[in-house]
Amino acid sequence: MMRISQSRISARSAAMNGEKKTDFPAYDFAFACHNARYGYGNRGNQKPHNGPDPERMDMARTVRAWHPQGPQDTAQDACRPAGQAGHPIEGQAPGYLHRRMLLARAPALPDTGHSLLAGKDSAQQGPGQAERQAAQADGPEGKAPMGVPTVVSLFAGCGGSTLGYRWAGFRELLAVDLDTYACKIFSLNFPDIPVWQKDIGDITAKQIMQFCKIKEGQLDVLDGSPPCQGFSLSGKRQVGDLRNALFDEYIRLVDGLRPKIFVAENVSGMVKGTMKGRFKEIMAAFKALSYRVECRMLNAMWYGTPQSRERLFFIGVRADIERVPAWPRHTVDKPICIADALQATLNGEDELQWARHYSANKKLQNILKRLKPGETADKYDPKGHYFNIRRMDFGRPTWTIISEVSPRSIFLMPNEDRTLTISELKRLCSFPDNFRLKGPFRRQWGLLGNAVMPLQMKAITETIRMKILDDDKLN
Repeated sequence: MMRISQSRISARSAAMNGEKKTDFPAYDFAFACHNARYGYGNRGNQKPHNGPDPERMDMARTVRAWHPQGPQDTAQDACRPAGQAGHPIEGQAPGYLHRRMLLARAPALPDTGHSLLAGKDSAQQGPGQAERQAAQADGPEGKAPMGVPTVVSLFAGCGGSTLGYRWAGFRELLAVDLDTYACKIFSLNFPDIPVWQKDIGDITAKQIMQFCKIKEGQLDVLDGSPPCQGFSLSGKRQVGDLRNALFDEYIRLVDGLRPKIFVAENVSGMVKGTMKGRFKEIMAAFKALSYRVECRMLNAMWYGTPQSRERLFFIGVRADIERVPAWPRHTVDKPICIADALQATLNGEDELQWARHYSANKKLQNILKRLKPGETADKYDPKGHYFNIRRMDFGRPTWTIISEVSPRSIFLMPNEDRTLTISELKRLCSFPDNFRLKGPFRRQWGLLGNAVMPLQMKAITETIRMKILDDDKLN
C-alpha cells in the first residue's frame, strides 16, 4: 500500500457563525484546495520576474528571533481598544498571543524550561540534544505527576495542538508525524517531547504503551487530525481516496490504547455531499468501540484567533467513565481583527523580501491596484480567475489561512501589495512570537496553514480537563 503524507490539510471558509452541532447535516462553505506537499506545485515553483531569488539566498535561515515578552497585562486591559492607556500592545508589547492567553485566564504551568513557556530561546532552554535523543530512545520517565493529564498526539505537524494541550496543563508523552520537516520543527520547539517520524500504519498500540510506560486504558487523551485530503470540497472528493483511510488507522489506535478521551479534527467537507456516508461510517466505528461521541463545527475566531477558520471536531468519552463530551464556550465576545493582532509585529528585512516575492507577477499589477480590502481578484479578471488572491481587511479577521502560497494564491496586506510575513502569519494563527521556524518560506507557511490553531485547542482541552477529567476516580 502506498504511504500517504500525514501533514494536515487546510481549507478556506467564508462563514463566520461560530459553532454548529450536527448529526449529519450538509454545510455550504467554500473551501480552497491546497497542494498536499506544502504548496509545491507548478505555480508554487514560479520564480520572481526580476531581482534575486530569495529562496536561494535564504534557504535555511531562521526568519526571526523570539519577541521579548513585555509587562503582564490584565483581562480588563486586554479588552481595551488599541491605543488606549494601559493597552498591552504598548511599551514592550507582549504580543497578541500573551494578551489572549491572559484574557482566557490560562492556568499557571510549571516551568519546564521550554521556550514557549519561559519566553527564551529554545536552543538555550530545556534538555540538550543528547538528553532529547535519550528521551526519545527510552520514552518518558515514569508516569505523569498525579493530577496532570496525559496526551499522545498523532499527526502532530509542527505542534499547534501540542501548544494548546501544554497551555491547558497536559503532559504530552509522545508525538507522531510522517513528515521529516514537520518533525524537525516540532523537536526544535518541544525538545522535551519525544517525536516519532513514522507512518501511523506501521505503529501499534502496544509499541506506544511500552514506550510511554502506560497500560491499556491509562492514557487520558489520544489526539489526532487525520489529513483526509479526499474530503476537501475543492478536490475530486472520491470516497475511495487512499488518503481517507488514515482515519481508519486512527480508529485502530483508539481501539488498542482505549484512552479515556479522544479528540480528532478534520475539514467540514467530511459532512457534505457524497462524503456524508463516510462520516456516518466513522461515527459508527467510534461508537462501536463503546465511546460516547459528539461532533461539532467550531470556528477558531471565537476562541481568540483572528482568523475565520471552521473545522469539524470529534470528542469521544469512554463509556465506563460516565461522562459526556464537553465543549468550550466562546472565549471572546467579538472576533479579533487583523489590525489588533498585528500590532507591534517585528518583521525582518529577509521576511519582507519573501513577502514581496509572491506579489511580483507583472500580469497582476493592474488588478492589484484596483483590489480593495475585503475583495478577491476574480472580481477584476474578465475570465473570473485569481479568486485565491485576496486583500485582507484590517477591521476584520482574516479568511482561513491555507497551506499553499504562490503568486496565484496570496493574502495581500490591506495597505501594501505584499503577502504576510511569517511573523505576521504566526500572529494570525495564534502561535507565539517565539515559535521557531526554519527553511523555505513556503514550507514555513505550509506548516502554519496546516496546523490546528493553538488557542482554539487550548479552549477545547481546558474544557475537557475541567468537565471530564477532574473526577478523582478517573486518576
